[in-house]
Amino acid sequence: MEKRQVLLDTNILFVPFRFRVDIFAGIEEMLSEPWEAVVSSRIIRELRRVAQRKGRHAIEAKLALSMLEKKQVKIIASEMPVDEWLFSYAKEHGAVVVTNDSELIKKLKKNGIKVLVLRAKARIGSV
Repeated sequence: MEKRQVLLDTNILFVPFRFRVDIFAGIEEMLSEPWEAVVSSRIIRELRRVAQRKGRHAIEAKLALSMLEKKQVKIIASEMPVDEWLFSYAKEHGAVVVTNDSELIKKLKKNGIKVLVLRAKARIGSV
């Protein structure tokens, strides 16, 4: 059986460290079908760039990269800006998008794409 792809936006990757929310358990709760987490290669590059710096954001980026590796998140090669990629890939493949970007959420919902978000800084929910 083909797994439904769940696209993770950059902003959702920091949720586990900022709010102590297990995004993977939250996605599991919200979807009643087999799924696999997916990110764009541009997200990986951006996280690696931020991880080179100092401070809280660098630590969060390192933790996010580690989490993605541990959870064996699939990386799709893309040169498109992340928001464009999330929209076009989700539309083409019927994927779910997990993001907290309000403009992107509006665009996705308007086009019938399923969106999951962080709710009340405590859990993953649908829009």
